[in-house]
Amino acid sequence: MGNRGQHFRGNGTTGILLSLFIVFFMSAVWAYDYSGGAGTALSPYQISNKSDLKYLSENASEWSKHFIQTADIVFETADFQSGGDFYNGGEGWRTIGTEASSFLGLYDGGGHTISGLFINRPTNDMQGMFGYADSGSIIRNLGLININVKGRTYVGGLFGLFSGTVNNCYAVGIVSSTDFVGGLIGLNSGTVSGCYAECM
Repeated sequence: MGNRGQHFRGNGTTGILLSLFIVFFMSAVWAYDYSGGAGTALSPYQISNKSDLKYLSENASEWSKHFIQTADIVFETADFQSGGDFYNGGEGWRTIGTEASSFLGLYDGGGHTISGLFINRPTNDMQGMFGYADSGSIIRNLGLININVKGRTYVGGLFGLFSGTVNNCYAVGIVSSTDFVGGLIGLNSGTVSGCYAECM
């Protein structure tokens, strides 16, 4: 009987240790590190591909951190079709920043572009690459080209609703909405310099 009890306790300890190992291992596997950086002013997260952008757009906990884009990023039509990483039921790109959780960080495009951004959300407000960028946010040195953005109100290529600081940015393509629409910004109460839009 004594031996059986010792054997049972041993298995229990082993089971606990194995469970802890699995938890820590899976946490490490699931952690996303972007393409580099630490999310700080001195070491911003590096955005170099669509996977980096996808993670950023889907994780509101990241929206107060610092980012720098290190390469041109091109979306393909297939990205927004059924089976594509950005399909989202046909609605396309999921905005960075929402009414519930605005973008408060810094995004430096590094002089690079994002091409082919697609949003099809005609019943949703605050649509753009950034849906809502609040006071304190800084976006700079970024170009959006060949965009196609559709929303309901507060809709722009770069921002739906904006009250931060933006400089040296532009948007080119198609932007449509029923109210408060702009090529670059749907509704602005922030500071804009060195920016332009060429949108239908």
